[in-house]
Amino acid sequence: MPLNKQPKLFEDARYIVCMTCHGEWGGEVYFYDKEKHLYYIAEATCSNSIIKRDGKYFVVSSLAHMMGSAEVQQIDNPTEMTRWSGKIKPQDRDFEISYGAKLNHGKTVFDYREVLLLAGFNLNQEVVYLVNWNNIAFLATWQSGTFYVVDPLFFDDLYAHNPVTTAYGPDTVLVNLGLGSNEAERACLLFFDKKAIKINWSNESILKGYSVDLLPDSLNEGGAIQIVDSVEVKEIK
Repeated sequence: MPLNKQPKLFEDARYIVCMTCHGEWGGEVYFYDKEKHLYYIAEATCSNSIIKRDGKYFVVSSLAHMMGSAEVQQIDNPTEMTRWSGKIKPQDRDFEISYGAKLNHGKTVFDYREVLLLAGFNLNQEVVYLVNWNNIAFLATWQSGTFYVVDPLFFDDLYAHNPVTTAYGPDTVLVNLGLGSNEAERACLLFFDKKAIKINWSNESILKGYSVDLLPDSLNEGGAIQIVDSVEVKEIK
C-alpha cells in the first residue's frame, strides 16, 4: 500500500495522493502512480487538500507558523515532479537527512502570508476555500489576487492542525479538523446540499478514546457512549 500513517488527500484513476508535514522545516506532497508503482514528490508546506479541475491538480497548502502562510500550486502533470527512487516509501525516510534537498514545485497560483487556508474544494460548480483570517473563518472564492467571501459560516475562529479534505462528489465534502499534540480529531465539517454541518466531538471521547471492537457489546448492554458534543447547521448562501 502506498500509504502508511498519512491520511489520503485524494485519489483518482491514476494517482493516490498523501502528504507529510514538518512544520516550519517544510512539507511534501506525494503522488503515487498506481499504474507504474512510482512516487513523485513536490514541495508543499503543508498540503491539506487536492482540487482536480480540467485534468490539473491544485495543491492547497497552509501553515500556522509565525503569522501563517497559504499557497496553492498547480501541477499539470505529476510525472514532472521529483521522482522517488529509494527502496522505501518517500514519506518513511528520515526527513532530517534529506532536509534542504531540492524538490520540484508546481506553478504557483498564489502565495500569501498572514492568512490560513484550512481547505479547498469544488462546491456548487466553483472552487471555494475555507479561509482563516483575522481570527475568523469563512468560505471564499479567489480571483485575480483577491478573496471574495461566499459565506461567513459560523462566525468563529475555526482552526485546525493538519486538516484533511475529502470530496465524495461534486457537492459533498468532508473536512476533518484535528487539534493538539496528539492530532486527535476535534470536529469535522460536512458540506452537503447547500448546508454546512459542523460536528463537535465531546472532549471526553477525544481524551479517553474507545475501541471499535467494544462498541457493539457496550451498546447491547445499554451503556452510554458520549461521542458527539454538539452539531451546528448553517445554510450556505
